[in-house]
Amino acid sequence: MTKVTLWNNKPVPPKGKPIEFIKYMTRDGKLTKASYKPNDWINVQLLRKGQQDYDLIIAWDEEDKEVFVYLGNWNEGVVE
Repeated sequence: MTKVTLWNNKPVPPKGKPIEFIKYMTRDGKLTKASYKPNDWINVQLLRKGQQDYDLIIAWDEEDKEVFVYLGNWNEGVVE
């Protein structure tokens, strides 16, 4: 199950419209179409709403300790 939090680590209640990943930022800073979904990650966190018409979202797995940056729609903050 994916843990969903806001930037201040407040948990998000699991109801409403789901999070959508639209674009992924590569290591060289280029944006490409997102191929992963929020439920592919252990952690998903909203950093900022309304960044370049999208919300700025990060995702990571506990064991990887590597953070991935997405532009998408946070909506109600739900992961399906």
